[in-house]
Amino acid sequence: MDPQLSRRRGYDAPRAVQWLAVGTFIMALAFLGYLGTYARYWADDYCYGLVARQSGLWQGLLEWYTLSGNRFSAFALVALLEPLGLNGVRFLPAAVLLLWVISGYVFLQELLGLFRVNFSRRGVLLLALMLVFYSVFLAPDRLQTLYWRMGTLHYTLPLPLMALTGWTLLRASRQSALQGWRRHLYLLLGLWTFFIGGLSETTGALQVTFLVLLGLGVWYKSASITKSFWIGWLSALAGALLALGVMLLSPSNAWRQAQLPPPPSLWALVTFTLRYVVDFVVYSLRGMPIPLGVLALTVWGLTILQSGERIPYKKGLAGIGLSLAIGALFLLSSMAPSVYAGLQYPTGRALMPARFIFIFTFMTIAWMLAGMMRSSPSVPGIWRWLAIGALLLGALYPMRGVLNLQAEYQGLSLRAQRWDERYAHITQALAQGERTVTVKETDVVMGLEDWNAGGNWVSTCAERYYGLEHLEIVR
Repeated sequence: MDPQLSRRRGYDAPRAVQWLAVGTFIMALAFLGYLGTYARYWADDYCYGLVARQSGLWQGLLEWYTLSGNRFSAFALVALLEPLGLNGVRFLPAAVLLLWVISGYVFLQELLGLFRVNFSRRGVLLLALMLVFYSVFLAPDRLQTLYWRMGTLHYTLPLPLMALTGWTLLRASRQSALQGWRRHLYLLLGLWTFFIGGLSETTGALQVTFLVLLGLGVWYKSASITKSFWIGWLSALAGALLALGVMLLSPSNAWRQAQLPPPPSLWALVTFTLRYVVDFVVYSLRGMPIPLGVLALTVWGLTILQSGERIPYKKGLAGIGLSLAIGALFLLSSMAPSVYAGLQYPTGRALMPARFIFIFTFMTIAWMLAGMMRSSPSVPGIWRWLAIGALLLGALYPMRGVLNLQAEYQGLSLRAQRWDERYAHITQALAQGERTVTVKETDVVMGLEDWNAGGNWVSTCAERYYGLEHLEIVR
């Protein structure tokens, strides 16, 4: 069927397929959010929650920063979530996913506008949905970065929060100069980035890199930049650097570094980080050929169907090279803090920002290649239908991904059932005035320590969290 004829008859195939893809990605993300209702307290959740309950926000924050950990913003969020009880854990994944899609959409709108890329709002929404879905679906350790409260706060939540920072600054770069109190609002960005940076060392280093590169990008692409942008940017950068400094000066770093000593030299840190970045990229490309292939085809199809001029080959190749360089810088900054702790390869949860960076860079390169292949602003019929077919394939893939999550669903629901039974037993014993409770040992949850008969730091925190004199754990 001729595309022009189909539109005259009131049917627009490209638009219909794009909306179909939007719908399937939303359903897939909704299912991932639903799985979050089976999230429970694991590992550090008990220790953070214990201090928050006993000492409150401010006193607890001081105690935690001094004795236990330097991630001050993560503790503050736990103190705010703790009054919600289990609901503060169960609905956190869905809330983070929703925030991530919204922040990704508004940030991409501004970023594409900065580079004068013509994309419909529908197309930008689809890009944001794909970015979030593939980052989560291909996460190195989804349980610890979405269904575990502390992993989510340390490594996943900062990503949408930084996107909101970028959106605010990019808007400021193209707005007319603000006067009076409105200009002073941008000074508050320093408090915002200070808070984000305090969620983890990985976040802090990544945020500084993000702000520096964002400032360079705006300076290079914008003909004139308002004072509002520079006020906001300097404030944001100062807050991000201050957060790193505060974490660096935490007295609790002493016992952590005793267990995981710093590298012997800067050269060792740089070389190990470079090696781990290369390993991560190679493993990602080797281990995920099908989802990455589908993602590339989906971005290609979506780009072909957007109106716009062809990207010249020389400009496109330069853009791909620049994207690779920027992606490498982001990967280095996100992995270096983990490598600093004993020159270890980062854990799965600490690689969540790296996975997001990898997916973002991969999508950017796919878009540039598609733009270089565009023959003219009006797409010929054969290319149009090939693009529609690629989009249709991309629209169906999230449903296949959801089917692959059935085993994860069963595992999460089983562990949640066991946790609920154990919790009911403890609360019933407490209601009867008992302060010594016996429970059965449960399995370790995909690398997260849980209570065991040998006794560990998690069971000690849980014992005090529930107000017990003794928690007896038997096999």
